[in-house]
Amino acid sequence: MRSSVYSVVSVALVAVVGSGCSLITSSDCVSIGVPGIQISVLDKRINQIPSGTVVTVTDGDYRETLTLSGGVYTGAAERPGSYSIVVEAPGYARWTRENVRVVRSGSCKYLQRVTLSSELQPNG
Repeated sequence: MRSSVYSVVSVALVAVVGSGCSLITSSDCVSIGVPGIQISVLDKRINQIPSGTVVTVTDGDYRETLTLSGGVYTGAAERPGSYSIVVEAPGYARWTRENVRVVRSGSCKYLQRVTLSSELQPNG
């Protein structure tokens, strides 16, 4: 009797997993606030963030100036999209990236953070 119960459970588990269904339901997921974009900005010559740096992300009509926290700029919290990123600082060439994709994935559809590095070049 015991081995037949294990067989039934094993077959059911294989059927669920094999069908692409997840054993994790939305009630198993917790709400977390994840920034969609994280970017470090440095002038490599002095190994510092240039004074007056402004990092802006846009996605269609959405526009946000990222906040500096712990030495990195973060933003686009819990917001998937396709972003244009502009980093500007007085005395430096503008740094841009286009079509930076922030997506949700996995059973809980958590936001997958995009991490970038910007090395600003002095004007000259």
